[in-house]
Amino acid sequence: TARSLSSASVVAEGLRLSLPVVAYNGTMIVDASNGEILSLEQLDAADLFDVRELLNKEKIYPLVYSFLDGRERVSWLAGVENDGILHYIKERGSDIRLRKVNSVEELYRGEIFYITCIGEQQELNRVYERFAPDKRLTCVFQKELYREEFWLELMPRTATKAHAVMKLKKIAGCDRVVAFGDALNDLPLFQASDACYAVANAVRELKAAATGIIAS
Repeated sequence: TARSLSSASVVAEGLRLSLPVVAYNGTMIVDASNGEILSLEQLDAADLFDVRELLNKEKIYPLVYSFLDGRERVSWLAGVENDGILHYIKERGSDIRLRKVNSVEELYRGEIFYITCIGEQQELNRVYERFAPDKRLTCVFQKELYREEFWLELMPRTATKAHAVMKLKKIAGCDRVVAFGDALNDLPLFQASDACYAVANAVRELKAAATGIIAS
């Protein structure tokens, strides 16, 4: 999932999961039963510096996912929130990861593994065009399925659902991977799977890559 373990647990409540969970688009593999992190991809300091410099230049202040003082945090800069950021915070109002900061320095504190920019397509496209060809990073740029904003997510190059699920396959000793998805960030996962199914309201490109289509 592109979600964290905490936000995915809400929508997956009732599922009996025995396997570890691939979270944050493949940045993390975590044991859902006890929260133990089995694998974590982190942004290199030099790569993070380049991302930060461009975002500051463009006056884009993202959600920054990090480990700070041993805790998983999601930080945002107060006073500059757009509608997309505010919606994200409101939807997760009780999430203990949330951390409001008052300076750019505080925003980028900790061991950072994931960055999410939410905003208009045109402003985020300039950042995407800069980093999409960069072999140090994985960039996912797409419209939010249920709202008008676009999301640009930046993570280490090795952080993909496909890369993580191949790790998970070895950890669990599995012979076969069956994938389900709805968005562009699921394309690499589909390509790495033995069978793959898109929901009926998935993006067109994912349906084209699917073994079959299931209900919305």
